[in-house]
Amino acid sequence: MILDPITQNALLLQGWLALQYGQLARSQILLEALLKMAPDDYQARKMLIVVLLKLELPEQVLTHCAKLKNANINEAELWLCESQAYLMMEQQEKAQQAYHNYLLWKSN
Repeated sequence: MILDPITQNALLLQGWLALQYGQLARSQILLEALLKMAPDDYQARKMLIVVLLKLELPEQVLTHCAKLKNANINEAELWLCESQAYLMMEQQEKAQQAYHNYLLWKSN
């Protein structure tokens, strides 16, 4: 199924509003549904990463960060999210490396 742009934007907005109102599970459901129908919606994927961090689901955070990087979406914030995910998983060295990469990207 292909979503028309209005429906896609409506789902994205509903996911964002649910996130803003602290309805994390609802936001996750909406954003994951959107990504199933529009896997290249990078705004939805970035928003889902924030939701997953708040839900303390670090493995899923890392999966979605990798998908963005594989799509050549390289932003400093992705490294910061990875760092937070690794901290949740108590992997200090990987967290420090990801944070170091974040600082490098921020300085460029």
